[in-house]
Amino acid sequence: MNNQIDIISADELYDDLEQDISNNKYKTAAQFLLEAINDWPTPNVSEPKDFLIDLTDKIGPPLTVDRIEKYSKALNLNNLWKVEATSALLKVFDYDKTKTLEDIILDITEYYKSK
Repeated sequence: MNNQIDIISADELYDDLEQDISNNKYKTAAQFLLEAINDWPTPNVSEPKDFLIDLTDKIGPPLTVDRIEKYSKALNLNNLWKVEATSALLKVFDYDKTKTLEDIILDITEYYKSK
């Protein structure tokens, strides 16, 4: 994981989204990211950084749209919260399907920290 940039916290992101009156791809991706983190059933995973670590442990790197989609399709209804979370997570990739999840989160971080 890229350690050069501190990934935005969930609290910072919630605050920034409340202030953001735009309707751009950063805001949309951030909203779906927070929804995915909120739905993710692993205890103590409430931050984007921890979410990346947990997803990487479960899916393996790199966290691309294709890998997450494959993981999502393999889930069954016994993992309903993971199904919900990965559904929201796949919408994050509407931002840019060619990037990894980490890269998208770093873009979101840079965008909101520069405001």
